Amino acid sequence: LFPDVTGEDILSTHVFRAPYVEPIWTPGYSRRVPPFELVPGRVYLATTAQVYPNVTSWNTSIRLATGVANRIVKSADAARSSQAAS
Repeated sequence: LFPDVTGEDILSTHVFRAPYVEPIWTPGYSRRVPPFELVPGRVYLATTAQVYPNVTSWNTSIRLATGVANRIVKSADAARSSQAAS
């Protein structure tokens, strides 16, 4: 990424290791994944427990959050349209 960087430019380095990063999905977990909508149109959930069968990474978390945010917006739009029609 930075071809002009030399060893003299680096002040310090750190190594981080997390031995237990990924969950071990239990058999049948796909049937127990928490829903995104807990109370329709009112309470939503976005947690890494819902990313199965993907790995729990930043990309997956952003995709999950974006998907849930889009559901919230769609639900709010539908509620506004329903109220306007009444």
